Amino acid sequence: MAWVRTFDESEATGPLAEVYAELKKVPLMGGRVPNIMKCMGLRPEALMRVWRLNMAITLALRPWAAGARK
Repeated sequence: MAWVRTFDESEATGPLAEVYAELKKVPLMGGRVPNIMKCMGLRPEALMRVWRLNMAITLALRPWAAGARK
């Protein structure tokens, strides 16, 4: 079985804490960081890119959710 290091919100510092803060602002996430995103904690810059792609797809599929980003 594979093991992936994840970083809880309480462990996040520096750039990772900044990324987590942005993720938690989105109402669609309910103020939490999804576990799948925590798996990318070693690469906060990649995590942010994946998050932005995810949100672009989500908002394209659910135009009513566009107000959630504002």
